[in-house]
Amino acid sequence: MMKETGLIKGSILLFLLLVFCMVLISGCTEEKPAPGTHIERISSARVTQTPLISYEHSKNYSYEDANASGYGIISKINSDLLLIDEIVNKTAVTLSEDDYGINEKSVILANNLGLSPYIENIVLLDSDLIVIAVGSDKYKGVIESNLSNQDHLVRTVQLKKPQMSLVTQTVEGFPATLICRPVIRNSTLTGVVSAVINPEKIISEAFLYGDPDNRFENFVTQTNGLIIYDEDPLQTGRNTFTDSLYLTDPSIINLARNMSSEPKGNGTYKFHDMPSPEVVTKEVLWDTAGINGGEWRVAVARIISDEDKD
Repeated sequence: MMKETGLIKGSILLFLLLVFCMVLISGCTEEKPAPGTHIERISSARVTQTPLISYEHSKNYSYEDANASGYGIISKINSDLLLIDEIVNKTAVTLSEDDYGINEKSVILANNLGLSPYIENIVLLDSDLIVIAVGSDKYKGVIESNLSNQDHLVRTVQLKKPQMSLVTQTVEGFPATLICRPVIRNSTLTGVVSAVINPEKIISEAFLYGDPDNRFENFVTQTNGLIIYDEDPLQTGRNTFTDSLYLTDPSIINLARNMSSEPKGNGTYKFHDMPSPEVVTKEVLWDTAGINGGEWRVAVARIISDEDKD
């Protein structure tokens, strides 16, 4: 029996290794979208998460447990996004108070960059959406980039209101979410401040906050179906509407559509209990986190036990 168990574990490990190699190969050959493009699928090669684990233990916890975990996750995400938005607003207000030179503007951006660990870069654009200053010396090469093709920036200029983007390919070279605010001086829009943030960092730490014992399978999607973070690294970056992995059962697509259209709800779907090939029924509770019009669907999933099915 011990020998058979060892063979089974060895087979599973070999399977995971083959899948991981295929992911790396596909990621390395995948062409990056143009800067400013909203991403429908993120290359799995950039995902640096822990290996797959089974969430068989999640059936030991109730609907109420999952709901409480989701509340904690959403509270943490919203507080972090609010802080970033306050930083961007502070930066925009400061820049509107005087006719600073370009070096002074760069210093203001750099000083505010470090106020949140989730901001990768903070950018100042002029009214034509040309980058004129950055907060991080690492990304000085993006200065003079024309970002007028990015609709969240265009909306910021047209509406003179803050915006939060979908995950977008940035000129910095990686997918990110942007939180933007207009710079208004003497009632005239003179530019836009944009914070470039890595959603995986915010979400992964929120999962640790709301579900510290890792009781549930947690993931976050956008309304376009993109999974921007899943505790299963082979699912982060896939699109629930179009990816072949999710076409195996109509319950998955139905759930994805409901999550896209409804800001809050719950439902069930059938899927493999990775890395096992066994198909199980999972219950998902979701709610919405976000700011400035941006919406992230925060989902907590648990395997339904036999008692729940009855």
